[in-house]
Amino acid sequence: MPDVWAMEEEEAANRDAAKDQQLFKQTCGNIRRIMKEILDLKKQKNSAAEISEKRVQALLLFLTMKKLNRLEKIRNRKVRDATNEAKQKVDSHHLQLQNLLYEVTHLTKEVNKCLEFKSKDEEIELVSIEEFYKEAPEEISRPDRTVNDAHQQTLARLDWELEQRKRLAAKCCEAEKRKEEMLKDIQKQKEYLDALAPCLIAILQVATPVQDQLGVQSEMKRLQNRMAPYLPTPLFVLFVQSTAYVEAWNEKMEVSIEGDIDEATSLKDAVEEQDEDSGDSDQEELVGVKRYRRSTIDKLTEARRKILQKHPICASIVVNAKDGSKLKLRFYYLIALHIITVTTELTVESEMQTPSRDVLSLSMLLDHLFPDDDGRTTPNKANYYQLKRLGMDDFEAYVAEIGRPYVWAQRLGGLDFVQSQGTKESFSNAAPSKAKSSSDISCSHMEIVIGAIKERLNARISLQKLLVDLEQGVVPVPKESLKLFPAKIATHLSSWSSLAWEDYQALPQVSRFVNGGLVTDKHFLFSATLERGSAKLNACVAVGMHYPLEPAIFSLSCFWKETKTSLIDTALWDMEQEVNVYWKDLVAASEPPHHCLLANQLHCLAMCFDVYLETESTDGAVEGPREFAKEKMFFRQSCGRSRSKPFKYDSKLCLFTYR
Repeated sequence: MPDVWAMEEEEAANRDAAKDQQLFKQTCGNIRRIMKEILDLKKQKNSAAEISEKRVQALLLFLTMKKLNRLEKIRNRKVRDATNEAKQKVDSHHLQLQNLLYEVTHLTKEVNKCLEFKSKDEEIELVSIEEFYKEAPEEISRPDRTVNDAHQQTLARLDWELEQRKRLAAKCCEAEKRKEEMLKDIQKQKEYLDALAPCLIAILQVATPVQDQLGVQSEMKRLQNRMAPYLPTPLFVLFVQSTAYVEAWNEKMEVSIEGDIDEATSLKDAVEEQDEDSGDSDQEELVGVKRYRRSTIDKLTEARRKILQKHPICASIVVNAKDGSKLKLRFYYLIALHIITVTTELTVESEMQTPSRDVLSLSMLLDHLFPDDDGRTTPNKANYYQLKRLGMDDFEAYVAEIGRPYVWAQRLGGLDFVQSQGTKESFSNAAPSKAKSSSDISCSHMEIVIGAIKERLNARISLQKLLVDLEQGVVPVPKESLKLFPAKIATHLSSWSSLAWEDYQALPQVSRFVNGGLVTDKHFLFSATLERGSAKLNACVAVGMHYPLEPAIFSLSCFWKETKTSLIDTALWDMEQEVNVYWKDLVAASEPPHHCLLANQLHCLAMCFDVYLETESTDGAVEGPREFAKEKMFFRQSCGRSRSKPFKYDSKLCLFTYR
C-alpha cells in the first residue's frame, strides 16, 4: 500500500495539472453523454446488453475521475505543505527582526540615559570661581593645576564646599546643644509655673467666699467690669441683661467678655464719635475710591475689610446641656454694618461621633431656632446697599468669616431693625443702618431665646446618641414607653444609614412630601431597613430641624413576594399614618419634650409590620405551614371597603383594633 501511495505521489508530480484538468472536463462530458444514451435506450426499450455495456463504460470513466481527484488532492497537499514551510520561514525572519528592533530601542534608551545623566555635584550651589580662589587655602585651591583644568577645578571647589559644610555642621551642633540647654531651662521654669498655677487657683477659690462675704468683688468680676465699658452698646446691653438673667434665675450659664482691651481702648473714641453722619462718611470714602484711580484696588480692598470689621471685644455665653456638654456662643458687633453676629463652639461630654450625618454640626445647630431665621442674610436692610456699593452682593459668602447674624441675636442686643425702619422718624434719620439698642427688647427676649437654645441643644444631643444606637441595630425605647407596645415584637431593625437629598428625591413614595413642602433639603435624611423572615420594610426617614417638637416623617416600601410602596398599598399607607399622624399616641405623657419620639416611631413601625405580615399570611386558601405565625391579638385581619389592618394597639386590653 505505501508503494501505491508513493507511485501516485510520483505520478502527480510528473503529470501536468493543466492536462489533467482538460482530461477531467473531457471525462465529465463523456459521462454526461453515456448517461443520456442510457436514458434514450431505456425509452426505446432495447436490449439490456447494450445498456450494461454503457454502464461499464460509465464506471470506467468514474474510476478515471477518482484517480484525477486523488492526484489533485496530492498536489494540493504538497502546495499547502510548501506554503506552510514558507510561512514559518517568514515568521522566523520577522521574529528575528522584532528582536533586533527591540535591542536597537533598548540600546538607544541606554545611550540617551548616558547622554542625559546629571551628576549630583550639579545640584550643589558652589561659590563663584573668584570667591573660591580668594577664600580657599592654596592646599585646596591648587591654582597651578586647577586654573587650566576644569575637572580639577570642579574637584577643588567641591573639596572647599565640603570643608565649609563641616565647619557649619560643627557650629550647628554647638547651637543645638545650647538650644537643648535653653529648652531644659524653659521646661523647668514651665513646670514651676504649672505647679504654681493650681496653688494660685486654690488660693483664689478659698478667697472667693471671703470676698463674697465681705462684699468685695472677685478678680474675674473686676476684670469683666473693667472691660464692660469698652463694649459697643448692643453687646453691653446683651452682657448686662444676660448677667442679670443668670443672677435672677440662678442658671448654670456662664457670661463673660473676651478680647483685646488695648485695641478696644484705641477704638473707643472712634466708636463713640460714630453718630448720625456715619452713613455720609461711608459715601465720602467711596467717592474718594472712585476719584483716585491709581489706588482703586487697594482702597476697595481696605473698604471691604473695614465694612466687615468686628469690634475687638466680644461677649460670650456658655450654655450647659443636661449631659455636661457645653455650647459657647460668641457675640460680635460689626462696626460698619451695625449688626450682631454669632459664632458657636461645642464641647461634648462623651464621644458621640457617628458615620451618619452629624446632627451636631455647628453650621446647622442653631438654624431656624425661630421661624425664617437661618442666619444667612443680614436683618439690617440697609446693609444690602452698603455691600452693593462695594461689589459684595452675596452676603452669605462672608457668613463663615464674620459669623451668623441671627435675628434673635439682634434681639438679645436690644436691636430691632424692623421697628426702627418702619416709622417716619427712621426716614428722617441720617443713619438708617444703625438701630438704637433698647434694654427692654433684650429683657423681653432673653428668657425665650436662652430657653430655645437649651432645648435645641438637649434635643440634638439626645438625637445624636439615638443615631449611634440605631446604627448599631438597637432601638432604645425608654421604660416609660414600653407600656405603649406589646411585649413581643418579632420585626427587628437590620440597618440604619444616612441618605443624600438627591437619592431621597428620586424615590417615588416621597414625592407627595417633597411637593407639599413637608420635607426639604434642610431635613436630616436616613434610610432604615426592618426585617422579619423573608420580608423587608424600607423606611425613608426625614428628621426636621425642630425635632422632637415635630415628628420624623416616614415613607415606606415593602419587599415581600413583590415590591410595594405606600402609593399603591393601602396597608403601607395606614402604617405611615400610624407613625406620621398619630405620633402623639407614641409618647408617654410624663416625658416632654419627647426626645424618645424617633425610637418610639421605629418601634411602632416594627409592631405594625408584624401585624401586616400576620394578617397577610392568615389566608385560609393557602395550604401548608405559614411563614409568619399569628402572635398578635386581633379579631379580624381586615375591615371595611379599604381592607384596613388593625394597626392601633390598645395597651389596656392588649389587643389590636382599627382606627
